[in-house]
Amino acid sequence: MFKALEAALQQDIVNAMELFNVDNDATVITQGEKGDYFYVINSGKYDVFIRGKDEAVASLEYPSLFGELALMYSSPRAATIKAAEGGSLWRVDRTTFRGLLLSSAAARLVRFLRSVPVLQKYSEHALTQMAQSLEYRAFKEGTTITDNPTRFFIIRDGQVNCMKKEGGTTESIKVLKAKSFFGDRELLSGQSDDKYVAGKGGCKLLALSQKNFDLQLGTLQEPLQDHLKYHTLRDIPLLADVSADQLSEVVDSFVYETFAPNEYIIKQGNVGTKFYIMQKGKVKVHVNGKEVATLGAYTFFGERSLLHDDLTAADIVAASEDVTCLALERDAFNVLLGPLKDIIDKQNKLRMLRTVPILKTLSDMELDALSEVMAVVQYENKDVIIKQGTQGNVFFLIKSGEVIVTKEDDPEKELIRLSKGSFFGEKALLEDEPRAATISAAGSVQCFTIDRTDFTKHLGSLKDIMNVHAQKMQRQKNEKAVTFQDLEEVAVLGSGAFGLVTLVKNKKTGTTFALKAINKRYVQKTRTQPQLKREVLVLGEVDSPFLMHLIKTFRDKRRVYFLIEPLLGGELFSHLADANTFTEDRSRFYAACVILGLNHLHSKGIIYRDLKLENLLLDKKGYVKIVDFGFAKKLKKNEWTYTLCGTPDYLAPEILKGTGHNRGADYWSLGVLIYEMIFGYTPFGADDDSEICRNILSGSLGFDGKISKDAKDLIRKLLNRDCRARLGMGKTGVKAMLKHPWFATMDWVKLEKQLIKPPFVPEIEDDLDVSNFDEVDEESMHRADCSPCDDKILDAVFGEGF
Repeated sequence: MFKALEAALQQDIVNAMELFNVDNDATVITQGEKGDYFYVINSGKYDVFIRGKDEAVASLEYPSLFGELALMYSSPRAATIKAAEGGSLWRVDRTTFRGLLLSSAAARLVRFLRSVPVLQKYSEHALTQMAQSLEYRAFKEGTTITDNPTRFFIIRDGQVNCMKKEGGTTESIKVLKAKSFFGDRELLSGQSDDKYVAGKGGCKLLALSQKNFDLQLGTLQEPLQDHLKYHTLRDIPLLADVSADQLSEVVDSFVYETFAPNEYIIKQGNVGTKFYIMQKGKVKVHVNGKEVATLGAYTFFGERSLLHDDLTAADIVAASEDVTCLALERDAFNVLLGPLKDIIDKQNKLRMLRTVPILKTLSDMELDALSEVMAVVQYENKDVIIKQGTQGNVFFLIKSGEVIVTKEDDPEKELIRLSKGSFFGEKALLEDEPRAATISAAGSVQCFTIDRTDFTKHLGSLKDIMNVHAQKMQRQKNEKAVTFQDLEEVAVLGSGAFGLVTLVKNKKTGTTFALKAINKRYVQKTRTQPQLKREVLVLGEVDSPFLMHLIKTFRDKRRVYFLIEPLLGGELFSHLADANTFTEDRSRFYAACVILGLNHLHSKGIIYRDLKLENLLLDKKGYVKIVDFGFAKKLKKNEWTYTLCGTPDYLAPEILKGTGHNRGADYWSLGVLIYEMIFGYTPFGADDDSEICRNILSGSLGFDGKISKDAKDLIRKLLNRDCRARLGMGKTGVKAMLKHPWFATMDWVKLEKQLIKPPFVPEIEDDLDVSNFDEVDEESMHRADCSPCDDKILDAVFGEGF
């Protein structure tokens, strides 16, 4: 725990320790009680006792230490320690320790560096080393920082204007903001065409000297090159329709090519197959033997070769020593993403589909599936595409050209002219209605077409989809009208220190809900108002069939309430306890549901941080929903968080170490969850929390019993202690998980629409059946121990008061 901390922080922790005396036979810590302190023995002798054994199992003296887990987690003590001989102990509490850890200058700097996108691949050790080499620089607005960078700069605060030097003038080309960087291109290429000036309000920079930059280059070079490749591709108009995820897949396919002086890189009139980014040196551009331009480092050429078999328009010739280029073959691009033409077509399809009102209820995954079945049909001038009065089952979107709309009563009168991006005949996806008008081609026209049969085959009936959506909207409208006085209690579903969860029904309609009542006095005592506030805000933002649905909130003088959908299938924890283990098929189904739920949260920048069997409930159909969002937190892009929270068995290593975590912590917990479903126990489990934490940080991952090769591979990739290399954290994000061989049989579109038959359907007699929940004995205590109190934070967040 302490080895990785810099010397100054270690000294701060030592300085924060207090010395206190211990009498003979005094008990220092007691097994089973929650611990807050870490101890170092200064003098005396201390015996260690384990419950159930009369004799001491160990004896400790100077310079031994104990209770270190308390610095990471508020967990029960694993043993009792008594003073056999009085003495003195140094101690420090968890709050002080973690405060020092987070507030030290070095820790703050490392946290900032971790949030810089180009440094995302850096290990904790590498970031710490870099932090020690950085110099702090501040510049007032308008001050020239450099016009020939000899340092690598990262912007800590403020902004920097990048100016292009041409002749005797400079022109502003872009504004760099916090977490951006500059100077790398000049240091790597030896060429400088840009000038950097402190922007509005000035700027604060972190600078790395040429020497230290070269020392860091082994680690820095790959992320810098990836950044260069990605942003060069992103700036090419031809690739505007290629998504960020797709471009990220391509960057690893570039290869280095070097050219000697006067060597041809591209010859005019040949078929081009490569795209180039200049890395170092200069090249000359010749058209018909005449020099027309000179290109230097970080320019690019040959981009149209990714799209067409066109003949190249110019000669590109190496004009200096050691010309180095990054080259991307069209075939390598096609293998990863398919032909660029197809990518552009698909993005056009998706863009057009999103404009169609009757398709607005479809998810991105459904629209993606629909785009795959769209055909392209060519029409020539005056061709009749649809004829008034005929029945049709095809919907049209205009890819190029124009069409004319006319009516039979006056076929020569042009009612309207539709062009690229417009659509017609959409009602054909719903039913066999006669066409309301005649539509003809005005010149050459290409249309994307969707046949109702294909639509239904892949997504089901559009009418049914629209009806389900309409019913959902009406149900939510009805739910919002429910008042607290409309509700009557049916049964208790759960109980805890916070309060109660009960099954209630609307006295007027008979509709059932779950009502989570939380003791306001308990919230004040535990200071968890911010946690509850986050939970309300998160639940108000999400809408997924794999996440618990919040209907509304209430409050009174004693409690605050969540009115939520009733999930009467019970906890997955209970079902696993009954079955001992799940089959891989059953585990795969539940894991897939969890992935879609987490992906919905992550798409909104929310991390969950409390994934475990107890927080997964089954609905009456047998689908899993994630519940309890008390630890969920919204993060900004590239932001990390440092709060220690969660359940010991499921905690990711980075949470335990306090080095910062993001959505990768959810993927670690997913790996633990899949392991537990298949084997019936967690991979790093032990008798006490301290041993669990040690196993998570350094224990081996074992697989006892039967498990498929693909399941083992998936779990290993999710339980990677390096968060940056964990499955789902790469350039393609969650897609890498969806495409993993263990999920090869999973139809993700059907799962999202809940059209797959679950492997297990819980027995539920009716909407009042609570037999899948254990009987609760503590309800009377929670009803009594709840005195009135005011709380402005809770009252501001929770809805209707009464």
